[in-house]
Amino acid sequence: MRTQRRNTGYTLMELLVVLAILILLAVLVMPTTSSLSGATRQKAAADAIRGELAAARAWAMEDGEPYRVALSADGARIRRAPEGTFAEAAVIQDGSVGARSVEYTFEHATAEIEASADQQAPTATDSWLTIAVILPDGTCRDDGSGAMNLIVAVREIYERGTKSAPLRVAIRGITGSSRVLPSSQQSGGQQ
Repeated sequence: MRTQRRNTGYTLMELLVVLAILILLAVLVMPTTSSLSGATRQKAAADAIRGELAAARAWAMEDGEPYRVALSADGARIRRAPEGTFAEAAVIQDGSVGARSVEYTFEHATAEIEASADQQAPTATDSWLTIAVILPDGTCRDDGSGAMNLIVAVREIYERGTKSAPLRVAIRGITGSSRVLPSSQQSGGQQ
């Protein structure tokens, strides 16, 4: 009988030690997992911009006509459609594989074009700011402002309405290719 109580005592003590270790591990891992989920909406919006530029290039080359990629004036949406029918394009909301004209709404994110000191900020046409017109040969049409490169700043919108620091997407004016700038190049520009 005495050994049975002693075994129960050890089992309870071992259980408490294991629980303490699990709680300690949970406390250590929790900040890591929350940082992993941070800025996913911002990254998704940047990926949408890059993806639509690539899709516009593919469709322009396949169809033999220019495709336009533009941000809404409020920065909440992105649209890709043939240049000739951009304004009246029957777009598929929130995209579809194989759709020539699509429009996405950024989820809790916004995008805006950042003009450098030597650039003129683009003006909205039909409430859309063109970030690229991809030609059938895969190159990008000059927007007329003389801008060789364009920076699109993507910010996450938090519940309180505040915005995150920008994640910048650089778009090369000649090719329409894009890349997310490394964090060392992220500090410049508006906040």
